[in-house]
Amino acid sequence: MKDKCYKTRKLILPPTSRGEVELLTPELEEAKLHLKECKECQSFFAQQDELRKFIKDNLPKAKVSASVREEVLKSISKKKEKKFFSFKNKSKYPSRFWWAAAVIIAFVVSIFLLDPFPEETSDTDQYIVTESEKSGYQLTEELINDYIRYRLSEQPAEYATNNPQELNNWFSRRLDFNARFSSIDELQLVGGRLCYLFESRVALAFYQKPDQWVSLFIFKDKQINLSKMKTVKLQDKTVWCGESRGYELTIWKQNDLLYALVADADCVGMAEKLLERI
Repeated sequence: MKDKCYKTRKLILPPTSRGEVELLTPELEEAKLHLKECKECQSFFAQQDELRKFIKDNLPKAKVSASVREEVLKSISKKKEKKFFSFKNKSKYPSRFWWAAAVIIAFVVSIFLLDPFPEETSDTDQYIVTESEKSGYQLTEELINDYIRYRLSEQPAEYATNNPQELNNWFSRRLDFNARFSSIDELQLVGGRLCYLFESRVALAFYQKPDQWVSLFIFKDKQINLSKMKTVKLQDKTVWCGESRGYELTIWKQNDLLYALVADADCVGMAEKLLERI
């Protein structure tokens, strides 16, 4: 296998198989250009697509409880820095057989262990942040990563509705705290979903208008260290502000809950309007 072929398959295969958002780096851009010209790599990825489709169509899903799913996600998060496969052969690159084996194992595990709630939609994405990462910086990065992921998703909402009360009722059956979402001036409620942060369930609602997408999170106050974040005063309430990759974040506390608003502009202004209604 040529060096460029190996690099291309290493860079493109993981996000393609996991369905995550790809951040276009110079290396990834070069790999995609190579893929357009290389018939062998095109054939390789076509075979992987056929294999995944065959497994998905022919292997039955195992229904598991929400508690089992959460435990699996926690275990994965604690081991995310470890390598799950090692190749000890003397060749410089792993063979196609090992590439195929890795894809099969990952796909089978995802089907049997990471199947979402059977009675709900199958599009729930969840992530875990460990206890040691409770800082304003980590919180900013995780929430903005989530914002980008769902902004680019075809179906971001697990429960689609434009009625705040309907969404609040939906969350009331899935959370051990009272998450209340309101309307936001000039923005249309799209719906919401459950996600996970600091090993706890989080309520997430989506709002949009033609030129803007907004994510609003509500979760328990986990004593996150926000001391290094910039602060402003809105209606005698302290609001913490963050920014990453051109996106804005505002956080405030209300009744032992944390509210986090993520948008590409005017985040503080929208937070001020929401504070008037909470």
